Amino acid sequence: MKRFAVSVMAAAMLLAGCAGTREESSSDTESYPSEVTSRPDDSGSVKLKDYSAPDFLENAAPADVLSDVVERSFDPAEILVEPEQQPFEGYKCTGLFGDLCYVFKQGDNYGLLSMDGEVLLDPEGITKITAVGTSLLAVKYEDKPREYYRVTVDGIRKADIGSFDKRRITFEPVYAEDDSREHYSVRVDGEEVSERTWLSIKELAPESLDTTQRYEAVYYAENAEGGFYLAFDGLYGLTVFRAECGYAEIKIGELYGDFYITDPKELTELKTLIGSFGDDTSAKGAPKNGSDTDYIRIVIGRQSDEERSCYTLSPEGYCFTELYRSDESTKGNSRFFRKLDPETFTDLVYWVNRTLGEEG
Repeated sequence: MKRFAVSVMAAAMLLAGCAGTREESSSDTESYPSEVTSRPDDSGSVKLKDYSAPDFLENAAPADVLSDVVERSFDPAEILVEPEQQPFEGYKCTGLFGDLCYVFKQGDNYGLLSMDGEVLLDPEGITKITAVGTSLLAVKYEDKPREYYRVTVDGIRKADIGSFDKRRITFEPVYAEDDSREHYSVRVDGEEVSERTWLSIKELAPESLDTTQRYEAVYYAENAEGGFYLAFDGLYGLTVFRAECGYAEIKIGELYGDFYITDPKELTELKTLIGSFGDDTSAKGAPKNGSDTDYIRIVIGRQSDEERSCYTLSPEGYCFTELYRSDESTKGNSRFFRKLDPETFTDLVYWVNRTLGEEG
């Protein structure tokens, strides 16, 4: 999986690598457990707040850029529902598919009935029937490959899925009443598959995304709401994900977690918090050395953004800042080391726990 944040070891080395520019301390080899009590820093006068690893890190899943779902072209749970009552004698119906047909169970097998009770698909050898589209069913057999059936008001027919062809996905210009800019709708075979319209669309290589999910085609699109990923599966089902606008990585003691920030309001809150950080001009000493060093890393922006900011902080308030700016000569980029108020680290731990922990 691809990460634009440093690993645990790299972050520790990054902070420790700045130590050469600071006065060395006799306690450079000290490490920090998952919970720290108040104690003086190297100057002997500044005390660190207590902090501990957020509980949700115990079961935190790896960061996935495709995690914030905002829309699906169809929801299987809404299309294939349990019938309110049994419509026909002699049949046990387990599902109603879009007011088009019923799924019924016979022994361990499943079949299809029309809305009038006519058998559309004999249950012999069929072990499972699932909805994979607004009018498309996947039928799993005991002893032969899966087949697909298209169901309409006129009946049922076998569907030839074939290989995925992204040329069937198009973006057509549409008129927006409240916006003079050109908008685009997303369509499959000429049919709209999303209520949203887009101001810009860019195709991405699915393997370039930091995700374990598999999609055949992915696009990055923007509108007035922000950035989104449009992901199509092999059956042209569309899932719209809110794109990341930031990233957080935290390591305390033996616990580690990383998370994409997708809510613009949360990003604004985080930027305000970072903007309030004050320098500790009385600081002495250097960051603690070792791979067990606790740290938090915050990235403002997407991995592909030309302009983004990265902050890696230690519990003592040492901060390595990386600023990337859109400048062809790269002169706009800068990296520098700061000593912040030690409470900065604790404030960020609290923010991660309160904001990202609630989402998890």
